[in-house]
Amino acid sequence: MTKIRKAQRNVLGIEYVYYFYNEDTTHHFHTWMVPRYEWMYQFGRSIESVRPVLLHARNEMNTKEHNEEIREAIQKLRKELTEM
Repeated sequence: MTKIRKAQRNVLGIEYVYYFYNEDTTHHFHTWMVPRYEWMYQFGRSIESVRPVLLHARNEMNTKEHNEEIREAIQKLRKELTEM
C-alpha cells in the first residue's frame, strides 16, 4: 500500500486518501483506498462524506470521458508501480 500511495502522489498528484479495512474471514481481508479529489469537498471533509461522494460519482460521473480518464490513470499507476 505504501508503493501505491507513493505512485498516486507522484503520478496523479493525489495527496489525501481514505482507507477502509474489512476482515470478513480468518484467511483474508479487504482494503479500500478512496482518493480525495478537489470536487469531493463540496460534500464535506469527514468520513460521512464518502458515501455521498461515491453515489455522486456513480450517478453523475459515469460517462465515457470520465471512464477514459480513469483508464489513463490506471495505466500511469501500473507503469509507475512496475518501475519501482
